[in-house]
Amino acid sequence: MQTLPIALILLLTLAAHSVFPVKEQSVSHSSAQTIPNASGVYLTKDPTGKVVMSWVEGDRHDQRGVMKFARSTDGGKTFGQPILVPHSQGVGTAHGECPPKIAFRKEGTLVVVYRVDEPTDNNPHAGNIYFVTSPDEGKTWSARKPLLPEEARSRAFFDVATLPDGEVGVVWLEGSSQHDKHAGSNLKFARTDQRKEFTAPVIVSKSVCQCCKTRLYADGQGQLHVVFRKIFEDGARDMAHVLSRDNGKTFSQPKTVSPDKWIINGCPHVGPDLAANGKALNFVWYSNGSLYRNQSTDHGKTFSPKIPVAEGKRASHPYVTALPNGTMVIVWDESVPAGEKNILKVGLQTISPDGKAKTEYITSGGDTERPFVLSTDSHSLLLAFTQSGEHNHQVVYQTISVK
Repeated sequence: MQTLPIALILLLTLAAHSVFPVKEQSVSHSSAQTIPNASGVYLTKDPTGKVVMSWVEGDRHDQRGVMKFARSTDGGKTFGQPILVPHSQGVGTAHGECPPKIAFRKEGTLVVVYRVDEPTDNNPHAGNIYFVTSPDEGKTWSARKPLLPEEARSRAFFDVATLPDGEVGVVWLEGSSQHDKHAGSNLKFARTDQRKEFTAPVIVSKSVCQCCKTRLYADGQGQLHVVFRKIFEDGARDMAHVLSRDNGKTFSQPKTVSPDKWIINGCPHVGPDLAANGKALNFVWYSNGSLYRNQSTDHGKTFSPKIPVAEGKRASHPYVTALPNGTMVIVWDESVPAGEKNILKVGLQTISPDGKAKTEYITSGGDTERPFVLSTDSHSLLLAFTQSGEHNHQVVYQTISVK
């Protein structure tokens, strides 16, 4: 009987027990590019997979800003000529939590949704949500219309998504008729129809934190998810999740993403985000001074314990995206000491499919805030954020490779 060499036996034993070291993910950045006099950046893809970036151009603190967007055919390395969205003068970003956004119907119609401040004597923060459509990639446009014809105390903090059936859906916060600030806002949903108009709204949840962004997400498996900061009966302002299996006709009852029990007398102006990698939904949110993440592998029936992303730090405004290999990437802005003052930097954390996390910070001259990140191919991302100087602001964007 022949015997195997001792060296080969040891090699096979090591392989069987998977003790070979796993290669750490490497992250590399392209050179940053800028769009002057711009803020409120948003990233998405059109039905052909091309990257689309939109932003507000002009002074974000007055009523003269306009919305523009551009397409990229190379994953965000370069962009074509910017296209002005007509009738968008006065578009606002509501503290950066409510930038104008673009979504696409399955057949290619471009739907632009944005908010305009319309203060009243009773509500200086009031505004309404409008939309325009284009059937030909921005060459011609419909007239501007309000999202709904009915008047409301105020509408804001919306999100958009292409639904599983190819229509476009919108969620937003609408001011409640109750004057108790603890009553919160109503979270509503509407969708386009064959006329390219929005249907009558569905109330998704009541008692929602008034000034935190909402997240509408289609998971690629025919299901629609909404995550938001809800005001619970005990006064806690924690994250909640609802699910729709019928393209937004009905929604499940809200379930707590994490029982943080954060009771605060006001709104933190920081909403949640989520993205799916494989069969898991990955949530990221801000609570009581820290950023956290967790997962649900059963479509929101149960949630794993929370894991700190940036604990005990002045970090907020998180976004998350997933690469095809299961790697998750989270970005946020964080206040850090810089001499005699603090500045905002962008944090970036990659989480490998086996759960290993790696964090770095994007430095630049001036405050960097409200980052947005989008997966562009199997190993690449597009990162964009607003950079503010003493007298100006600009959108900065760069591609990132994760291998």
